Amino acid sequence: MARWKRIVLGLVVMSVVAGIIIGVSWVRRPSSIQLSEEPKLTPATKIVIFAPHSDDETLGTGGIVKKAANAGSQTTVVLITNGDGFRYAATDLFRKLSLPPRKFVEFGYIRQQESLSALSFMDQPVDRVIFLGYPDHGLSKLWTTNWDYSELFTSPFTKQDRTPYLNSYQLAAPYCGLAVVDNIKSILKAVKPDIIFLPHPNDAHPDHWATNAFVTIALRELADEGEPFASKVKANLYLVHRGSWPQPRGVAMKLPLEPPAKLVGVGTRWFKVSLSDSEIRGKLDAILHYRSQITLLRRFLVSFARRNELFGVIPPATLPRLAVSNGPEIWTRMEPLIRDPERDTISRELEGNADILAVYAARDDRNFLIRVRLREAPSIGINYLVHVYSFSPQWAPTVRRRDFNIEMKPPRLVSVKGRGGKPVKLMTPVVVRSGSRELQATISLADLGKPETLYLEAETFFGPAQIDRTAWRAVRVNDGR
Repeated sequence: MARWKRIVLGLVVMSVVAGIIIGVSWVRRPSSIQLSEEPKLTPATKIVIFAPHSDDETLGTGGIVKKAANAGSQTTVVLITNGDGFRYAATDLFRKLSLPPRKFVEFGYIRQQESLSALSFMDQPVDRVIFLGYPDHGLSKLWTTNWDYSELFTSPFTKQDRTPYLNSYQLAAPYCGLAVVDNIKSILKAVKPDIIFLPHPNDAHPDHWATNAFVTIALRELADEGEPFASKVKANLYLVHRGSWPQPRGVAMKLPLEPPAKLVGVGTRWFKVSLSDSEIRGKLDAILHYRSQITLLRRFLVSFARRNELFGVIPPATLPRLAVSNGPEIWTRMEPLIRDPERDTISRELEGNADILAVYAARDDRNFLIRVRLREAPSIGINYLVHVYSFSPQWAPTVRRRDFNIEMKPPRLVSVKGRGGKPVKLMTPVVVRSGSRELQATISLADLGKPETLYLEAETFFGPAQIDRTAWRAVRVNDGR
């Protein structure tokens, strides 16, 4: 990397690190993409909406809730957290700078009531609203590090490692990823929905992309257990947090809601559901029911009352099987498993060596192969990480997953660690190759536990600062051969 780029990057890292973490994007003109209209809902339609926090269900799907009620569809709304970790809103509400843990729990109950009020306003039956009570600002930790029952996550706000809410779906549910998945599976199995709505995996908020991961693996496990609906359900993705999107901020009920330009053409098929004037006004009024949020976030929240609601579909993926795994030519005939937006933050614009464009994955009879494509050649100053989560019948039922966090340092240095940074013992060493703009790693399928499903994500770091992070993507390994 050129010296001047190092200097500039060092100067901006401290000022933009918070924006890097939540994915702050440069302002772009809205895309003029043509969006197809989704089919109408019917009285026979069963819907489940998953929302990370109280208000996401209205921001992302308020129009759907109202349309479903008018059509007589059965809608179930599932709130994964109670939004009890929004410290600024809580201190503003209680007029105190320092709050004891019990006040954050009280704040969670207040946010629950705001959701019930807004949903009731849109004719959603409140007896079909489910609160799981998992930790706000903790879902990504439950997905990555606090997965099983052996190491529970403690909320920095409520100071609890189990849900303290008396109306939670599972009383005293332990704060770990497995508990989240099992709750979601239980709800889905009871409802057997035709359609689900869940956050987009490219949503920049960690609670949002983690919700997507939990719901997706719950559906995958239900399909493996023989639940027919789990293979047929239509999964529609909604977006809430993506830098400065949506633009303009504030009330703009005459404008359409279009996808961020950087998320067009990178793997998502976007579509819209149009709203009538009364539905738009009703959604705006419903948003105003979130009084604890309006004081600080009004211009952002009301931006979602537009002419349409926006949804996306990402098709399921199966790992390609190769006859030969040697040579770069194997990738030329392959579509990326993950496409990542290019130059979508200041740090990625400055550091092309860390700007991920795509992630490819494949297998042969013995090995799993993964390739990370960058905008510029790999640099010795950047750390490249690929996270591979293996879901396999081989792992214990109380674990169900094994983690392989592969850190690559050009040209050939590599280390593999498990959850919590623990070293992983492998029967076959991981092989790393680097090219002009690529890094490739090969790991034995036997070491992965002959998995049924893999979850993948790639990240880049300059020192402690994260530069780029792809969305998580599930890929089916077992193709029936």
